Amino acid sequence: MTTPTAPHHAEPGLLLGSYALPGHDSQEWYEQLEALGVTGLEFPTDGGPDLLTDARTIATHLDRVTPASWVFALTMIPVTMPALKRDDRYGLASPLESSRERAIADVGLALQVARELADISGKPRVVAVEVPSAPGQGEAAALTASLATLAADTPEGTMILLEHCDAAVPHQRAAKGFLDLPTEIAAIAAVDAAPGTLGLCLNWGRSAIEGRSVCTPLEHARLATASGLPVGAVLSGATDTQSEWGAPWSDTHIPPRGDDPALPRESLLDLGSATAFLAAARPDLLAAKVATRGARDEAHLLAVARATVEFTRAALAGSREVG
Repeated sequence: MTTPTAPHHAEPGLLLGSYALPGHDSQEWYEQLEALGVTGLEFPTDGGPDLLTDARTIATHLDRVTPASWVFALTMIPVTMPALKRDDRYGLASPLESSRERAIADVGLALQVARELADISGKPRVVAVEVPSAPGQGEAAALTASLATLAADTPEGTMILLEHCDAAVPHQRAAKGFLDLPTEIAAIAAVDAAPGTLGLCLNWGRSAIEGRSVCTPLEHARLATASGLPVGAVLSGATDTQSEWGAPWSDTHIPPRGDDPALPRESLLDLGSATAFLAAARPDLLAAKVATRGARDEAHLLAVARATVEFTRAALAGSREVG
């Protein structure tokens, strides 16, 4: 069994989702984000459309174009969703052994990126690898077995964070439809892993989508904190209205709602909701994952990034006062 450890709750840095808000993937672009207060990236494990799926290539690229002080959370979602289209039983929670083994091998690439980047940089820089509990109709025992395999292969300085996506809910169309949060927590607890190796990652928008409510992210944050596991928190919005962001409750990474004109009015993620979420989650890792609609020139992207960073910093500061 995993022995929970109390998070230290030091001030987390701020990672920005690079695949949801894609800039020019260049040193100049990342320097502009650094100037806003961004301290790292949530980066797709497949390296994005312009990079080979080779660990050394991805690590070399990240070391070359990003500030030397930045850290990374590697997300498996951009790998998982296309894989599910080819094999609907793919995933770490798959009851089919061959499909589960393919998912483990794909996470293995992310862990190898962590090793390669540490070797190139001379220090650990991949702080987390975020994995979902795919597929729909997955099994907790299979997920536990997969996490045990991955935990044994995780390099020093890196955590495996089980990223909670919206769970399957009866009579409701799911965006992802993976395992529910209590089942995920139990699957982690059943792993005999070193403290701090495994944790949870919550995405405000995906929890809101699951519950069709702004209250669900707060409920999930409280469950995660009560587990005693390390927690990552991702601020990504949701909307309950039909809009340019698509159908209501779509997983489209709508930015938060605020006074800045770069932020959308349709978003349900306001400052009060974000503040309460972070106060309950007390995250060890903090990220913002937002996208844009319409114009995608660099000035527009930077405006959305700036407004999102300012919003997130305000929510974090407010959560410290609440806590």
